[in-house]
Amino acid sequence: MSSTRVIVTGVRSREWRATTGYLRDERPAVLLLGERYPNVLAPREAKRLRTGPRLHLPVRLASGLLRRIRIFRDVWSIKVVGKGVHTLQLEWRGGPPVESLLTALCHPVTQIAAGGFTARKSPDGRQAEINDLGAPERPVDSPTAMTGRLVVKRFEDIEPHPIRSKAGAMANIWRAWEARSAPSRRRRTAGDLDGLVALRCRYTSEDPPVAERCIAPQAEATGPSAPAARLIAEAHSVHQRILETSLLLAIHEADVPIPADPFRFHQVFRLVSPRRQRLVVELAEAVVLPFLRALLAPVHPNPTGDGVPGLRLTPGQNGITLRLLDASGDLTDAEVEIKNVPVPRWNDLWTEIRRSAPQRPVDPFLDRTPQLSRGERAGLAHHRRVCGPVGLGSAMLRRIGLLSGADGVDVWAGLGKTQIHVEIHNGPSVSSVVEALRDPIAGVCGESTVFDERDGKYAHVQDIRVTPDRFTGDPQSMFSLPEIVLRPLSLATGAGDS
Repeated sequence: MSSTRVIVTGVRSREWRATTGYLRDERPAVLLLGERYPNVLAPREAKRLRTGPRLHLPVRLASGLLRRIRIFRDVWSIKVVGKGVHTLQLEWRGGPPVESLLTALCHPVTQIAAGGFTARKSPDGRQAEINDLGAPERPVDSPTAMTGRLVVKRFEDIEPHPIRSKAGAMANIWRAWEARSAPSRRRRTAGDLDGLVALRCRYTSEDPPVAERCIAPQAEATGPSAPAARLIAEAHSVHQRILETSLLLAIHEADVPIPADPFRFHQVFRLVSPRRQRLVVELAEAVVLPFLRALLAPVHPNPTGDGVPGLRLTPGQNGITLRLLDASGDLTDAEVEIKNVPVPRWNDLWTEIRRSAPQRPVDPFLDRTPQLSRGERAGLAHHRRVCGPVGLGSAMLRRIGLLSGADGVDVWAGLGKTQIHVEIHNGPSVSSVVEALRDPIAGVCGESTVFDERDGKYAHVQDIRVTPDRFTGDPQSMFSLPEIVLRPLSLATGAGDS
């Protein structure tokens, strides 16, 4: 870190949120470099600075010009460009004549550069040149250009320009942004609450009374941008994200053949109910047995790394509750309740699972198996790497109701385990799902999320915060940013071929 500072005044949090919000919508990649490397040079930046100067222009003159830019307060347009390593060119229309500019830049008190320099005006008075003689010659291996000249050129302003825009000539950008993203100071009405309930039901497939109970504590919160007012609560810890992402990826293992169709694909979750400290889900009846069987890790080490190492069961309020052990064998704070599988039914399912499982699975009840098995310890690192983008994986599961209209859904990890592919068959379009995920109240839109939609068929939802609580893979071997890839299910990418 250097001591270099430029302070931009007059930019409050309101303007900053608006600026970054528009940039993420219109130019999603423009903020990536600073957010991925906030305190150090990116590898390509470091390589670039090792092989050449930071800027190919005379920075001493450029800095001096910026510090005197108020000279051009009355011009209609101005352009400053670098012309090679030694020349800076300034052009403007209207405003002060060239002679007035030279007077200001060459005055002993306000001169543009310390030391000696020369100034020469063209015969027609429209152009001039200032040569900096006081700075030393730039060494060949110096990272900064020190010497140079400033060429100034004035054009006559022949077009009449209004002093200010006419009323109604421009859209009210602030009003549009505030309607979408700015905090609201009014209290919500009963009609607003009904709309929020309907919106939550779309994302979770909950019944309206359940959705209303879940969001009732937020009913008096301010505006859609307030964290407490988000309709879909996010996972509270990295262990919760790992467990939920594991359930999302297990969709692929719960394949149920559908007659008269060439694919194997499936709808696993009838609904999800995101809570602040846990997640409640209900499984489709046809997939309960294969889905739960796919979650169980083997007792002995298995090269395929199947199952979720450390998964344990406890009796829940309305069914069984899934818990998770960490690498040390300690119980974490992760909790997912499967409400349509009560303990008596699980006992019957466990008998069937032991009979049909190719590998001997760990007995998942916590009081029977409180420690990790050898197979779980062997597969733990692989499983965490496969889960990879747990921040987005958990967020997608909590909004799986967006895909409830599809005939089938497949989910699989790809590209160095930094991606989770979500494939949709005969259901909502990718564009409609992306639009829902961008919703400022219920979506995953935020400062860490970038959307890249391609041709209305494929979309990448990227997480630019590559932190241990949101990405459990190896950051050094990433092929891309952690992301969810939304795409239609086809013969080339179906469950049987993925």
